[in-house]
Amino acid sequence: MFVGKRLVALTIVMTLLVSGCATTKGGSSSDDGKCVGAAVGGALAGALIGALLSKNKVSGAAIGAAGGGLLAGGLCLAVTSESRQTKTAAEVEMQFKSANKGSLPAEPVVQEYTTTIVPASGVLQKGEDLVIQSQAQVVRGRVSAVNSVVENVQLKLGDDVLQKFSKELPSSDGGGGYETVHTVHIPPRFQDGTYTVTSNLMVNGKLASTRLESFRVVTRDDGVRFALLEVR
Repeated sequence: MFVGKRLVALTIVMTLLVSGCATTKGGSSSDDGKCVGAAVGGALAGALIGALLSKNKVSGAAIGAAGGGLLAGGLCLAVTSESRQTKTAAEVEMQFKSANKGSLPAEPVVQEYTTTIVPASGVLQKGEDLVIQSQAQVVRGRVSAVNSVVENVQLKLGDDVLQKFSKELPSSDGGGGYETVHTVHIPPRFQDGTYTVTSNLMVNGKLASTRLESFRVVTRDDGVRFALLEVR
């Protein structure tokens, strides 16, 4: 009987992991943006299975949750990223010079970087998309040019990193203004809690600016999930 339960439990785990993995889609998203965590569903499944298999339900659930979280690395959120240039390098240089006595900085600088998170319909329900928008302006330096601009985004639940994804911004003319939109599909089983979105703007491979946003996903009595935005 115990062996039979183990086989059934293993089948449940494998089914959950296979069905829970959604690949990052969209050619604009980087391959290194696939899931690095996602113990959200796996830990819960592991806790249930651990409790079923162990004579001690409490310790079995705890051990199962830990194992389920480790096995849940295949769970992914589908992300599509798009970016466009809104100002040329000459335009942002002119703007910088007008505010700095006609001179450019020695090294590239981020003149502006803002981020916002927007539920598509004003409320975040099961199966909807979370939209992360950013505006940036990068000015070349007198000594160093702008060779690359990359935005790295990290989504966390508490201390657990759920996913990382990035987008390389167009920088062929050595800087400029940029608008980037990341669309993250929230699966139906998305866990309630406080989520943080950390956006890092990298210029020439170095961290140039960071923005932090947070939102909460809760479930009302009628089962509808919605987000309360908290911008920090």
